[in-house]
Amino acid sequence: MDGAQTNAVIGTIVAFGGIMGYLKKKSVPSLIAGSGSGLAYMITAYLIRSGHSTAGYQTAFVLSLALAIVMGRRTAKAKKFMPAGLVAVIATLACVLNGSRLFSSS
Repeated sequence: MDGAQTNAVIGTIVAFGGIMGYLKKKSVPSLIAGSGSGLAYMITAYLIRSGHSTAGYQTAFVLSLALAIVMGRRTAKAKKFMPAGLVAVIATLACVLNGSRLFSSS
């Protein structure tokens, strides 16, 4: 799976999580954050696919790092894994994947 596909899949998962948070708990912040982050991952996939891979990987790396930190803190504070822990794990993996692609292409 190439970088664009990876970020598109991650974006879909994150957006779906935000939608599920809204449907289950009526959480508007989950809907906004999940949809916004999912859209941002989709934009990175577009950038990578359209030949702007450095910009796409940089954006995805920063987005993933921020998401991993925020959701990791939320998981530690709540002392329960779901759903923030799952997002933190996914974001950490995305950070590693995008970072390795970014720094290997530089």
